[in-house]
Amino acid sequence: MKDKMRNICKKEIVEMDRLKRANLLTSISGIKAAMLVGTLSKKNISNVAIFSSIIHLGSNPSLIGLLIRPQNKRKSDTYTNIKSNKVFTINHVNKNIIKKAHYTSAKTDSNTSEFEDVGLTEKYVDNFKSPFVKESYIGLGLKYNDEILLSNNCTLIIGEIDNIRLTDEFFDDNGLLDLSKSHSIGVDGIGNYYGLELKEKHEYVGNAKLPNKI
Repeated sequence: MKDKMRNICKKEIVEMDRLKRANLLTSISGIKAAMLVGTLSKKNISNVAIFSSIIHLGSNPSLIGLLIRPQNKRKSDTYTNIKSNKVFTINHVNKNIIKKAHYTSAKTDSNTSEFEDVGLTEKYVDNFKSPFVKESYIGLGLKYNDEILLSNNCTLIIGEIDNIRLTDEFFDDNGLLDLSKSHSIGVDGIGNYYGLELKEKHEYVGNAKLPNKI
């Protein structure tokens, strides 16, 4: 494998075909969680869109980051709806809805529901004013907390978890989720989707000393 390794310099990256460069740079950061973000407009039109830029920011308070593309040319329905209602949902994509989830990235009319466009189902829980994806096995309801404009004009939306929707069989007594049981899916950022399989399970290390041999 070492003999086949090569170095791609910055000049080569900059001069690449735009699509090839995007494919390389989004996939080289590794597998990310494929998630569907559900929102509702002021006109009560539901929206669902796929994201691979979900970031765990903390457990107490329970904060999740959602990275959104630059909004200077056109504000996306997801961003507009989050700012309007101050709530949104994040739903795991599973193996049964990959294609439908993928096509939520297509450009659609803001006056129509992406749920209907791709054949997904809205699920409302209690009085939470954003739709979950019924076909998803794990969902988070979040309240808008803050946003940060980054140097590349992307926006990091910070949400605080308000409620969680899942099946008991997916997590153990310690609260750890087995994402292989929920058939949650990973994505490279463009369109290659990967199944998740639990390979090893280890106890929390914390301040424990390193063993003599790892």
